[in-house]
Amino acid sequence: MEKLTLPALLQTINENPSINGLIQSSPICHKIFDPDLKLQFMSNSGVCALQIKNIEDFYGQPFPPDSAPKITREIIIEHMHRAAKGETTTAEYHFNVDGKAIWYRTSFSPFFCPDGILMYVRADSMDITSMKIAEKNILSAKEEAEKANAAKSEFLSRMSHELRTPMNAILGFGQLMELDDREPLTQPQEMRLNEILKGGNHLLALINEVLDLSRIESNQFTLSIENVKLQEVLEETLNLILPMAQQNNISIENKLQGDNFVLADRTKLKQVLLNLLSNAIKYNSDNGSVALDSYATPKGKVRISVKDTGTGLSLQQQKSIFEPFNRLDVDQTEIEGTGIGLTITQRLVEHMNGSIEVESKEGQGSTFILQFPEGKEIKLMSTPKEFVAMPPELNSNGDQYKLLYVEDNPANLSLVQQILKNRDDICLLSAPQAQIGIDLARAHLPDLILMDINLPEMDGIEAFRRLSAFEETRNIPVIAVSANAMESDVKKALKSGFKAYIKKPFDLKLFMQEIDGFLLKEEMATQ
Repeated sequence: MEKLTLPALLQTINENPSINGLIQSSPICHKIFDPDLKLQFMSNSGVCALQIKNIEDFYGQPFPPDSAPKITREIIIEHMHRAAKGETTTAEYHFNVDGKAIWYRTSFSPFFCPDGILMYVRADSMDITSMKIAEKNILSAKEEAEKANAAKSEFLSRMSHELRTPMNAILGFGQLMELDDREPLTQPQEMRLNEILKGGNHLLALINEVLDLSRIESNQFTLSIENVKLQEVLEETLNLILPMAQQNNISIENKLQGDNFVLADRTKLKQVLLNLLSNAIKYNSDNGSVALDSYATPKGKVRISVKDTGTGLSLQQQKSIFEPFNRLDVDQTEIEGTGIGLTITQRLVEHMNGSIEVESKEGQGSTFILQFPEGKEIKLMSTPKEFVAMPPELNSNGDQYKLLYVEDNPANLSLVQQILKNRDDICLLSAPQAQIGIDLARAHLPDLILMDINLPEMDGIEAFRRLSAFEETRNIPVIAVSANAMESDVKKALKSGFKAYIKKPFDLKLFMQEIDGFLLKEEMATQ
C-alpha cells in the first residue's frame, strides 16, 4: 500500500472532480498547510470572500499575507503553531476588503502520520461577518437601553425629591389646618381641605408606586426566597384586609385546604396578595364577595386564585390589565388608584419565579390566578423559652394585644414572628413599607408599634411624625428598631418622640421585656 503523503493528498483532491467539487461548493473555507506552515491549498469560498484573483501565487508562501491586519496575522500564526504541536484550537479574526471587515471563525487541527510525524495542519474557516454585525447591533442597543434606564432612574430620583418637597408643605400645612381647633373651619372650608389632603395623598401614592416600579425593573431590590406556608400568609393578609372588606360590605370566603408550601419571598408574597384582595374589594359589585382558593398541581406548582363578583373584564381589558398606568376606564368612577399596582404585582411574581394570569367575562367577575413553585415543610426550631418573657395575665380583659411591626427586611420580620410564636396574647401585624404601616395603624389601632428606621421611600422617623399628626394614632407608643447603633442616632429618635430605641441585633429577653413593659403600661392606663 502506497504511503499517504501531503502531495498525494493534494493530487487526489485536484484530480478527483467529485471530491474537489464538494470542497469548492462548501460554505466552509478549507486551507491546508504543510509542516513548515506554508499554504498548500485553499478552497474557493475563501478566495471569493477575500477577492483573491490568483490564489496559486500564495501557495508555498507563509499565510496570511502581509496585507492582512497585524493582529490577524499574529492570531493565525499563533494558532497554527499550536496546531503543529498537536493542539486543536479555534480563533476569530478579520480581513479588510475594500474598507470592509470580513470576519472568520477558524478551527485549526493537525494531522499526523502513523509514525507521529506531522503531515499537515488544516484550517476550516466560516464567514461570521453577519453574526458579528448582529452582535454589535445588540450590544449597541443594550448600551443605549442601559443609558436610557440610568437616565430614567436619575430622573425619577430627582423628580421624587422635587415633588416630595412641595408635597410635604401641602400635606403638612393641610394637616396643621385640620388639627388647629383655635379657629374651627366652616363646613365648606373643611370639605375643601379634605379634598386637598385627599388629592395630596393620592399624588404621594403615585410617586411611591412609580419609584417601586422603577426599582423593580432595574433589579434594585432584594428577595429572600424561602419555604412559605401559604395558609399562614393568607390568614395574615386576610386579617389586614378584613376592615376594608367590612367597610365596603364585601364578604370574603377562604376555601384553602391543606398545608401547601410555596417557594417565595414571604413579605413580597403578602404584598402581592394584599394588592389582589384590595382590588377585588374595590372593583366588586355592591354586597359582593371574594373567594380564595389554592391547590397543588402534578407539575410541582401551587396555584392560588382570587375570585371576585365584580363587573368583569372584556378581552381587550384582559390583554392590557398589567400595563402601567392603565386603569381600564375606571378613571370615570370614584375608585382611587394609580393604575400601576397590578404592574408591580406582575413584576414581583415573575421575580419570584411565579406567574400571574386573569380569567374574566363581562358581567361575571374576574379571577386572578397566581402560580408559584411548590415548597416543602421545614420544621423550625422553636424559640428557647428562657428568651421570652411571659408575664402572667398580661391582658386582664382576655383580649389579644395588637402589635404592629413596620419592617422591610424579611429575616428581621421572621425573627420577631418566631419570638412571638408562643405568645397567644399578642396578635402581630406587619407592614413592609412605612405608608402601609401608617394605613394599618389607622385601621387597626394597635397597642404598640415597632418601627424600623431605615425603610424604603419613607424612613421610620418621618412615618412616626405622620402617625403623630393623626388623632387616632398620635397616642400609640412607638418603639424605634434599628441597626444604627450610634448614640447620635438614638438621641435623634428619642428626641423625635419614640418611646424607646431597640438596637439590632437585640437581646431576645430584653426585647420582650421592653415590649411587655409598654403593653403593661397601656393596660394600666386604660383601667
